[in-house]
Amino acid sequence: MANRDLLDRVYACIGTMRSRGDKLNVEKVAMTAGVARATLYLPDPDWREVRAVIEGKTSSRVKLVEIEVTGASKVQRKVAELKERVASAEGELQALRRDAEKIYRILVDQLQYYVALAAETPAKTANRAKQLKEAGHDKQEIKQLRAEVALLQQQVRNGPAEPAALTTKRYITLPASSYWAYTLASFMDQLAEVIPDDPVAKTIGAVYVLCGLPKAGKTTWAREHKSQVPGVALYVDGTAHTAEQRRFIADRLRKITNAPIHCVRVRADGPTCVARSGRRHRGAAHIEALHAIEMVAAEFEEVSLTEPFNFIVLA
Repeated sequence: MANRDLLDRVYACIGTMRSRGDKLNVEKVAMTAGVARATLYLPDPDWREVRAVIEGKTSSRVKLVEIEVTGASKVQRKVAELKERVASAEGELQALRRDAEKIYRILVDQLQYYVALAAETPAKTANRAKQLKEAGHDKQEIKQLRAEVALLQQQVRNGPAEPAALTTKRYITLPASSYWAYTLASFMDQLAEVIPDDPVAKTIGAVYVLCGLPKAGKTTWAREHKSQVPGVALYVDGTAHTAEQRRFIADRLRKITNAPIHCVRVRADGPTCVARSGRRHRGAAHIEALHAIEMVAAEFEEVSLTEPFNFIVLA
């Protein structure tokens, strides 16, 4: 009588091979089942039956194995399908989370924007002006003007026949932040400090709103620029990388001055700005600068002639 374990193994092998559509012979079955070929040729009735099944005879034992294998394949396909659907659902969920986070940030920015506008009350502006006067702001301004007058007089005595225009510079430096509401609040605060009242506003001769990537050279341009218009030259130094930001700045400035407002587009590209950051910064500071450059470059909207500026200066 044939060994039961060997018979079960051989029938299981035959069923598996048939379920795959393999062509059967004694040699293949013996090799796959891991039994000696001579075992399958024994004259025992059980092994004669095995050889008959290999040659094509139907067997309930083999059929059962085929059903089990087919069922297992279906389960595997179903599991694979479910895994694929779960992966797709996870991808959609991640996209929804990103969209939700983006919308949340936009809503927060809008809320902070309106809060900043609401905070700019006449009483608050007047209080700032009073504080600046008490701190000696006016005295400092008079001192600076006297120094420039003395320089102008010296130029008249020693220099060309036509002296340069008498100008003084004031700066508003926008913070490098991805949140426009925070930048807006800083702009409003600094504007109230550098232009505290109408008499000072009337001295403004020209306004320059600088825009470009971080490390593009905007601050250097503002420091080295010599305005040909007498009076106060006001420089708004920052990225101002969207049309909405530039329009708000220009509209707010037009409420306090009739002076021409120029947009200065500093055109240094991304690689140039990255190289400058590498020369000036190391470690975390360089990484932070790279992040700011990439963020502004991704969101930058080129200056258009439809924007509310008197002139656009390319630098």
